[in-house]
This record gives sequence, structure tokens and C-alpha cells, in this order.
Amino acid sequence: MKRFLFYLLLLLQIAILFLLGVQYYFIDDYGRTVQLLSKHEEMTDTYGSYNQHMTYIDYEINFIAEDAWEIAEEVDYNTKIYVLLESDSDGVFHIAKANDQKIDAEQDQVVLQGRYQYYNDMQKEYHVTYGIESFHPDFDFNSSVRDQSIITIQLAPWGQKKVTDIEN
Repeated sequence: MKRFLFYLLLLLQIAILFLLGVQYYFIDDYGRTVQLLSKHEEMTDTYGSYNQHMTYIDYEINFIAEDAWEIAEEVDYNTKIYVLLESDSDGVFHIAKANDQKIDAEQDQVVLQGRYQYYNDMQKEYHVTYGIESFHPDFDFNSSVRDQSIITIQLAPWGQKKVTDIEN
């Protein structure tokens, strides 16, 4: 009986590791496509450890204006923030509001979970990151163009996000 439980637990661990490894690839099949705008002239190439090509993008949604910030008290660094995005007539998503409580989304809306970074007193805006600012691109794009770009991301129902395309 002990041997059976040991093998059962071992198989369960292998199955969990397998699912963790392949869930990134399931985002394309089960995720929702969302288009975002980059901040002008903010796309940069960097080189990480072992000379792996990395890209860093500041999105418009990283910068939340005071009128969209629906949090009354001061927020600590790295606090979880929920940002409601609405699509415009072109299908590009923009900030509707941000809160530290969960927000329900309607048909043409999505909610992204981010982390509060800081408040810029000169610009009167809050800076939030979402975990999609730095990534290894698995597609070709022209990183030398410094115009505003449309970035396509996939949002999985289980919360994972990935960048799938950049249109310069």
C-alpha cells in the first residue's frame, strides 16, 4: 500500500510539473487577445545573462492618471492593483480605472492585475507594472523604430500573459 501511494504521488508530481511547463503554450488556444499601445520612444533592446535577447516596453497602461486612480489611501510599493481596460473603436485597450479591490469586467473590457511601483508627482500619475514589460520575443520585429507601437498580448483565463506580436 505504501508503495502504491508513493507511485501515485510521484505520478501526480510529474503531471503537475508537465502542466506547469505547457500552460504557457496553451495561452494561444485559450487566451483572449488584447492590443495595447506602447509609450512613445520607450521600446528598448537589452541583453540579459548569457547574451539572451530581451526587450523592454513601457506601455501606456503603465502610467495611470489621477482621475482613473480609485484608491483613497496611500499604497505601498508592490501592492496588487486591478486595472480595468476598455477597448476603443480600433480594438486597442486603454485604462478606464484602477483599484486595489477586484473589478468586474463587461464584454468589451478586461481586468489586468498589476503591481504598484511609484507615484510621479510631476506628471501626476501612478506607475504600475504587469509582468509583460520585459520578455524574450519569439517573433521578429523592428526594434529600431521609435514610434508608438501596437503590442498584441494573450491573456489566459488562469492569469498568465504573454506578448505575441509588435506592430511598429
